[in-house]
Amino acid sequence: MDKNSNINIQQVELCVTSRCNLKYLHCYQDEEKNIYEIPLYKIDEIISFLGDEDCRSVIFSGGEFFMHGSAYEILYLALDKTRAKITVQTNGTIIQPDKIRSFDKKRIGFSVSIDGFEKDHDIRRGAGSYKRTFGNSKELISNGFHVSALVTLDKRNQPYLPELIDYLFRFFPRVTLLCIANTGAAHREKNELGLDEEFLSNTVSLVYRQITPRTMNKRRCRVFPESISIKYDGTVFPCSVARDMNLFPMGNVDKTNLPSILNKFCFSEIGMSLLNYTSPEEIGECSVCPKNEMCNRGCRIRAYKWNDDIKTPDPFACKVYMGKFECKNISDVFWGVKNLEV
Repeated sequence: MDKNSNINIQQVELCVTSRCNLKYLHCYQDEEKNIYEIPLYKIDEIISFLGDEDCRSVIFSGGEFFMHGSAYEILYLALDKTRAKITVQTNGTIIQPDKIRSFDKKRIGFSVSIDGFEKDHDIRRGAGSYKRTFGNSKELISNGFHVSALVTLDKRNQPYLPELIDYLFRFFPRVTLLCIANTGAAHREKNELGLDEEFLSNTVSLVYRQITPRTMNKRRCRVFPESISIKYDGTVFPCSVARDMNLFPMGNVDKTNLPSILNKFCFSEIGMSLLNYTSPEEIGECSVCPKNEMCNRGCRIRAYKWNDDIKTPDPFACKVYMGKFECKNISDVFWGVKNLEV
């Protein structure tokens, strides 16, 4: 089937497996753990399509990516069949640096999860995980690979977060903060993981304001027709946020091929809305906001979940930059949880 000319896939996140070697207190996917895995032949088909599309960014994740039985072959296929830059999101504990030492270091990088200093990280992810993650990360860096750190915020790392970030920047060129989801194990362990809302809100707002000079006037929202995310059960979504929120499943690669899924989605109501969204200036309320160059109108999927309309303001951006939704905690706004009138 010929591809719709409006589709221009430039970024894909491919969650290859739900298998994981650790047990996280904050895992929001734990009910599906160790159940799903996309077979290599199907991943090969997807990668071949992305090569034909000249896709520029492929993000591999899981579960734990390196729990897939063909993880290293998947990376080889992506390097061989596409020109994309490749990022692997991993807990960093079981990667074997020797197996990737010869890979193109200009095209492949890693994002590893580090959630505190050793004691607190191991409480969250399991005994010994901190040393394995740091040891493998240092070896990757010494071999010339780009490695960044991802920190999920909780009440244990909250008191020393500035010190933790300073420490991580000694080793990693980039450190990203993530709010805990209110689903799965994270929901059940919310008392264990709980955060002081004022501190979290201030911290997240500070971080986003600090990155603003590097992102002003850039389109932050990567969504269909420029982006898709494929979950480990084969379901295709318009982006990773839609996947995490389980919004707008487009089809399943186990049942039909990816080009057909994308073409069919173009004729759905939400697909047509996304195709017709061509400029942030279409969001009327945002066009007159004094902070619109800072957030560049934020996330379209979160805006839809909050307002039932993609052409509306992103509540998270409004809270961070404009101080709106004071009665809502920032994690709920980040995940689009609107359980109270505001």
